[in-house]
Amino acid sequence: GNPLSNKRAPAPDHAPWITRIVVAKIEAPADFELNCGICNDIAFQRVLLGGEWIAETSEGSMNIGREAILLGPHSRHMTVTCKGSLSTVNVGFRPGAKRRLCGITASEVVDRIVRVDKFGLIGADGKPIFDPGGEPVEWAQILEDKVRDFIREHDPLPPDPSSNAFELASFADPNIAPGDFAESNNI
Repeated sequence: GNPLSNKRAPAPDHAPWITRIVVAKIEAPADFELNCGICNDIAFQRVLLGGEWIAETSEGSMNIGREAILLGPHSRHMTVTCKGSLSTVNVGFRPGAKRRLCGITASEVVDRIVRVDKFGLIGADGKPIFDPGGEPVEWAQILEDKVRDFIREHDPLPPDPSSNAFELASFADPNIAPGDFAESNNI
């Protein structure tokens, strides 16, 4: 069958800020309900194109419809109930990129969802700019183009390279001590 989501690396010009593009398109009856959860190690800008969510955030229950949100990273499992079809377009941020692109730090969004649309993913009519009948590959390209436009217009500094280096080091050795990392990277 079809994959639950399509994931890919960003275009090379996005690499300092973006770690991956993720698109999901799952058709389901309007009365279908999926009880699941999210536990991301990075933050995502996400647009819901189908279905309705109820997310249990650190601030309580949050109803989410066809809108743009910034979520995660998570310190714990975030319970989510999805009703109807599940269609999302997502861009995952590298460490430090949220601050450069959105003016939001990781500590401001841990276990939270913030309604924000920095990249113009919601049109003037209040609806997502993505064609609901479109294909995930098309949605990913539209998202990437909008992020590219934002970066060209705002010319943000890339995140500190040590942030990305620490992320890679922590994946290689989850028990690495920050002091050991700092010493080995002359920080």
